[in-house]
Amino acid sequence: MKRHYAWIICFTCMFMLFCSMGMSNTAFPAHLPMIREVSGLNNTQCSTILMARNLISLFCMMFVDRYLKKFNVKRGMVIAEVFVITAFVLYSFSTSYLMYLTAAVISGAGYAFGGLIPASTILNRWFFKDKRLAIGLCGAATGIASII
Repeated sequence: MKRHYAWIICFTCMFMLFCSMGMSNTAFPAHLPMIREVSGLNNTQCSTILMARNLISLFCMMFVDRYLKKFNVKRGMVIAEVFVITAFVLYSFSTSYLMYLTAAVISGAGYAFGGLIPASTILNRWFFKDKRLAIGLCGAATGIASII
């Protein structure tokens, strides 16, 4: 394996975490006041949207290893990112509480199946010496997403 290619994999994982974890999990709560105002949802409904997303992601994380074995890592990551994209499209067209919940469930699955567990699996295959640095850089991408 070529050493420089491992860093390309690392930056690809950073982008993946930027989208699946950073944008869907870290940056999303900043939009809740606007969602509450525009959609007429109350505080409890907004909180249950986040709760549904977190519970689904926790549930799905228990099955990440089976998911990656079934679809392999590359295909599994693409499917996870499609979940995140689908969730954001649903969020943008949501007009009711049920639509927001549906988007939250899909977003939670994308967060679990495209999050740090699959990224660390990929990085473990490519890095031997700088593994901690690579995983740390990928984790930093979630913070960058919340800044943007």
